Amino acid sequence: VQLAVVKGAIRPWYTVTFNGTKPYLYPLRVIFPWGLGWPLFLTALAGWGYSLSRLWRGSKTDWLLQAWMLSSFLSTGASFAKFTRYFLPLAPFLALLAARFLMVLWQRMPKKSWRHVVILLIGLVFLYSTAYTMAYDAIYSQPDTRLQALRWFKQHTPPGSSVTMEFDAMMKFAYHPERFGMTGYDI
Repeated sequence: VQLAVVKGAIRPWYTVTFNGTKPYLYPLRVIFPWGLGWPLFLTALAGWGYSLSRLWRGSKTDWLLQAWMLSSFLSTGASFAKFTRYFLPLAPFLALLAARFLMVLWQRMPKKSWRHVVILLIGLVFLYSTAYTMAYDAIYSQPDTRLQALRWFKQHTPPGSSVTMEFDAMMKFAYHPERFGMTGYDI
């Protein structure tokens, strides 16, 4: 069933966000820039370009790296449902390509004054990525909004009340009322 969802043969309501998205462009426009943060993403693209230039010069490690990354991206990027989690295996390799690119920049700078620019670039990518990660992590340090709403509901609605729920919430709360403390309500 999940494969049918990924291919678009079955389109549950939670995949409506992928309607009209372009294969391969959606991950490059949405998933990678917002998943990695723009500075790391742009540096990773530069690193990928550097890797491609090494590939054409016969680097065996870059052949192996590019074969895996491109086959993974091409197979996943063609899917109808392009969830971020499907692209996660590429993230560490993109970060490594970015790091290698920055190191090559550092090594190839002819004047020490230009090395300050590279240090600034490295600092920008590192600090932005760290702050972005911490901000993103803060989202998940709070209780799920549905559970916060359920807590508020139970505090403000007397037991025995009749309650109407949307189907998704009903699946979680009404089918397992004892698990969520909803046993005293007529759902």
